[in-house]
Amino acid sequence: MTYRDKQYLGKHPALVTQTLFDRVQDVLRTHNGSGERDRKHSHYLKGTLYCGECGGRLVYSRNTRNGGVYEYFVCAAKQFGECSQRYKRVDDTAEVLEAYYGTIVLSEPRAARIRDVIRREQARLSQTSTRDMTRRQGVLPELKQQEKLLDLYYRDRVTATSTRRRPAASRESASRQPRSWRGCTSSSAT
Repeated sequence: MTYRDKQYLGKHPALVTQTLFDRVQDVLRTHNGSGERDRKHSHYLKGTLYCGECGGRLVYSRNTRNGGVYEYFVCAAKQFGECSQRYKRVDDTAEVLEAYYGTIVLSEPRAARIRDVIRREQARLSQTSTRDMTRRQGVLPELKQQEKLLDLYYRDRVTATSTRRRPAASRESASRQPRSWRGCTSSSAT
């Protein structure tokens, strides 16, 4: 833990491994790296802009007036009366930023590093997607079996007596089902 900019070791045993803790922190950072709270409205520049006058964060604001929708960036300090920066229209701000980005030239080594980071992140996301897909496909046969059993149940072909005679593996699977499904699973009904 950190106290007054100094690191201290905790006196209790760790509840999770350091690796798991670091992974969770990475996920939390990527979910809201902008530092802004999740709101109903979003914009691709949200959380990335700062006031040129006071250095405060520019907050995205979407307002409906006179039958129209008006989008602005406003300095967070202005909302508390601490900055005199005017509201900035989102479209104008985006145009200025795009023009500025057009002036940036990356050196080839820097561009290569950025491409490498993007490729690694794409590979990681692809691996995660593949792992999730494999896991979901593994569950699919069991879900199809449960669907058949529910269909039989609703056609009154599965009885309480037939479900009591099922093997232990089927009972274990049933214990993971929602309560409303219990009693619907029977290996003798198929």
